[in-house]
Amino acid sequence: MQVLSEFSSEQKPFAFILSCIDSRSPVEIIFDQGIGDLFSARVAGNIINEDILASAEFAVNIVGAKLIMILGHTKCGAMGACLNQTKDGYLKKLIEKIEPTYLKYKNEVDSNAQPQDKLSEYNVLESMQILIDKSDILRQALRDKKIIIAGSIFHLDSGKVEVLRVLDKL
Repeated sequence: MQVLSEFSSEQKPFAFILSCIDSRSPVEIIFDQGIGDLFSARVAGNIINEDILASAEFAVNIVGAKLIMILGHTKCGAMGACLNQTKDGYLKKLIEKIEPTYLKYKNEVDSNAQPQDKLSEYNVLESMQILIDKSDILRQALRDKKIIIAGSIFHLDSGKVEVLRVLDKL
């Protein structure tokens, strides 16, 4: 493939996007990007763990990505599992990462007409904060204005991305 051979010696993605594994939210298609344009990390509920932190640090510190985006989505099954207190198998570990956000915003989430979607929004915002709190490298890059961190929601019904928050400085 000619397209792949262009990227075989190096990569220069401009963004690192953490999104959910949901098959209805493929980031390259959502943002109309091609091979080599994005670092794409996917995990159910777009949660932050050590591997995601290391990957984001690699993208920024080694390759020079300028944008980190946390991309949640509506109708997220991981948010539904948290709300339904699903604790089967390893899913329990994932839900335990979302639960603190739910408990922090319980009143707002429970009183919303779409609690699953509201929790997804809060989860994105809390994930942004976790990135900054846990990674000295990302925090310093933000402080030095080398990166922007954005939190967004992909609306499955409309195909639109709603930007919730943008951090361009500390």
